[in-house]
Amino acid sequence: MDQVVTESTATLIVRNGGNAVLMSESAYNGLQETLYLFSSPKNAARLLETVALDRKMQETERIP
Repeated sequence: MDQVVTESTATLIVRNGGNAVLMSESAYNGLQETLYLFSSPKNAARLLETVALDRKMQETERIP
């Protein structure tokens, strides 16, 4: 469990009755927040547009 928390990795737990995933609380909260932000199609579109614009600006800054 320490590795899951310190390295922010998820661990698959395989069992006969069904599998589970162990992750840190911080990773879980981040996942929940992301799901919430993308739950609205309008908000998701705005977020994706912003990310695309940011990437384009970063590419422009790298070109001398």
